[in-house]
Amino acid sequence: GSWDDYLAAAHLSPYVPTPEPVGREILRMACASAEDVHFELGSGDGRMNFLAVSEPFGVKRSIGIEVDRELVDVSRKKWETIFRGSRKRGGGGGDGEPSGDADAGKVQFRCEDLLGADSIDLKGCTVLTMYFVEDGLLKIRPALEEALAGSGCRVVTNGYAMPGWEAQETGECMGLSFYLYVL
Repeated sequence: GSWDDYLAAAHLSPYVPTPEPVGREILRMACASAEDVHFELGSGDGRMNFLAVSEPFGVKRSIGIEVDRELVDVSRKKWETIFRGSRKRGGGGGDGEPSGDADAGKVQFRCEDLLGADSIDLKGCTVLTMYFVEDGLLKIRPALEEALAGSGCRVVTNGYAMPGWEAQETGECMGLSFYLYVL
């Protein structure tokens, strides 16, 4: 596909990989922990999901939602590799760690067009992260408000503030700004 095809498919924002130090700061700002279920909207290659389930955050589950089928496939393959590697090193089955295949479902990726749905299934979401340009944030805001209003979910937008929401906290890392909201 051409760049024009890609831009037509990338309705909310072009794919911009989040640098690991920025991702860690975002999850730190959201106070992500083992009590949380994390969602990354526009999950790209899955890097935020992999960070969320890793130490020091260790969220219960992390779900990535991405419109690009190829990126979803890349993310799933990366997770299989990470999961197999942790199993070979003896991960799982220890104190409080899931054993068997229970851990394989800790990270999931869904191929969905967030603009193509009337609502977004964010069941159980306590931490939500995303990188969308301001126009994309405006388009997705009503669905987020409907799905998460009053839930106490901690939402962090990366790069751009959510128009119309009041940030509880702001941060910066490597020249990128990010904003924390509690819904």
